[in-house]
Amino acid sequence: MEENYPNNYEIKFKDNIDERSLDIVKRYWSFDGAEFKERPGQISKDFGWTHNKLIPVLRENSAVLISSTCLHCEMSFATQVYSQNEFLSLLKDSFLCPSCDLLLQEKKEDFRIKEAQRIKEQLNLQLENAVNKRLWEQFNLAENVLLLKLIESNELKIDFEKLKKPRFKEEKELLERFTDQGLIFCFKKPNSSNYSFKFSNRLKHNIEKHISKLKKETSKKIPKDWSRISFKLLRNKTRKDKNTPLFSGTVEFKQDIVIKAGTKCLYGVWSREDENQWLTITPVSDIIVAKNKTIEYEAEPIRTILKRFLNNQDFIE
Repeated sequence: MEENYPNNYEIKFKDNIDERSLDIVKRYWSFDGAEFKERPGQISKDFGWTHNKLIPVLRENSAVLISSTCLHCEMSFATQVYSQNEFLSLLKDSFLCPSCDLLLQEKKEDFRIKEAQRIKEQLNLQLENAVNKRLWEQFNLAENVLLLKLIESNELKIDFEKLKKPRFKEEKELLERFTDQGLIFCFKKPNSSNYSFKFSNRLKHNIEKHISKLKKETSKKIPKDWSRISFKLLRNKTRKDKNTPLFSGTVEFKQDIVIKAGTKCLYGVWSREDENQWLTITPVSDIIVAKNKTIEYEAEPIRTILKRFLNNQDFIE
């Protein structure tokens, strides 16, 4: 036997054991120092039994004790085993008496607790550093809104197998970026398919403030509703034939002008003394809703309103 093998083992038989049971027990526990000579399946087969019927026969008629010397305190002790697997398992393990084994387990548990606390403190430090460095500012408005939702939910059912699919590539990469930056830590809840998020207690308030700031900045960039477009149409002095425009030139606007789809406009062209024209386009949503047709075809009240508006030449340069 190798050094860590048990010094010896002893089979204790039941008093007045019958011959058949004695034969079964001896065959089952026959060990040559490295392996058992027969496996349970073969013994059961010889008797036409299932494995479940063999085990009670062994337990009722025998007990196996392995005598060992504790590797730590060198005290002799015996361990009872009930199966070949338990027996072989003891051969692979270092032998400790119950007292020393308990002491070892307590040390392992103490180490596990301290290591868990160390990891927790390290994680909290990482999450707090992310807040101190304002790392959420690396993300745009939509990404910050998503991060805030994750924080507010504090729990989310995430199918990571689904995230591996190409069409979810952006979502997967964004979640990884949140984690890599230390803004959140994602972990699976015990006995659940849901995942929870750990984060700094200061994160939520700061993200809310940042989202509010981004929204204000975005609203400033959106062009204000326009009220009128007016510019001069310069006569084309080099016009050669009817296929050449009567008026041509360039115009430069001082600010963005966005005309939304569906906006109805009133337009007018006035002749100038220098043979140029003046074009004005004005949204009529605040005046009257009308289709694009000549004023003469509108109802009398509408014609009156629009003509009065066009006749007011205060807005014409």
